[in-house]
Amino acid sequence: MVKPDDSFVCPVAFLEKYVNNITSAEEKVQAVAEDLMKAGPSSIVLAIILLCVSLFILFLGKKMTKPTVFLTSALAAMVSSFILVDAIVGSVPNVSEQLACGIDMGVPILLGLLAGVISLCVFNLGIALLGAGAGAGVGYVAYLAFLNRIPSPYIGSFDVVFVSSLGVCALLGMLIMCKFKTTLMIVATAAVGAAGSTIGTSWLLAHKWAQFIALYAITDVKALSSPFVYSQALYCVLLFLLGLLVQCKLEKKAKKDKDEKRIKVEIAPMANRGGASNEPLVGI
Repeated sequence: MVKPDDSFVCPVAFLEKYVNNITSAEEKVQAVAEDLMKAGPSSIVLAIILLCVSLFILFLGKKMTKPTVFLTSALAAMVSSFILVDAIVGSVPNVSEQLACGIDMGVPILLGLLAGVISLCVFNLGIALLGAGAGAGVGYVAYLAFLNRIPSPYIGSFDVVFVSSLGVCALLGMLIMCKFKTTLMIVATAAVGAAGSTIGTSWLLAHKWAQFIALYAITDVKALSSPFVYSQALYCVLLFLLGLLVQCKLEKKAKKDKDEKRIKVEIAPMANRGGASNEPLVGI
């Protein structure tokens, strides 16, 4: 159990279950609202960074392959390690709030950056992590849409159904992406970008309406049909479709430009291509 400290608020405090004896949705939402108000600018900055990175992946994923692979690998590693680290830290007694915050933020960021760098060196690993991120995004939407109705115990700050949804879908996404990496590049990046954008947007909105933090609003039957929950699933699907549309248009334009360049090269004079010249050779 983490020791509470009113003088310190971690930027990701609203994602952690510091108060395990709170059971009602109203109390949890109130606790989240208080943490967000105390965290203030730091949590807003983190949300904006996540939103900007996700929008980049959503609309330019296929066009900017290397940066996308780095970012998606980093995000996938950060999310998975945060869930694991938070569960471990939450199970250790008498941990100060400052230390818990440092571990919960520092370890995932370090592992995320490490995964991003390695993915650039080992491209297939980056593709696998991209698939895992896309699968986790699908699992997140599925959880928001209907899987949250299944009651389950908590692992750290997250319930078993949530962790299982992300884990199973991430594994399936990884396997499918490794098999069809060229064909599914646009679909995968759109899925990752849509999920990340949804989380970033809800994070920002939660500073005004704390109910947008769905993991804390989903606690009882009354909260299951909350518009703060299913609106996020709908928003994520719409972003996914928009990302597909934009990326497909960019891909079509890139292919057209490539074909035009190839045609120009084919019909260009031999001299312009560095071939044989009509000028007489010196010494002949």
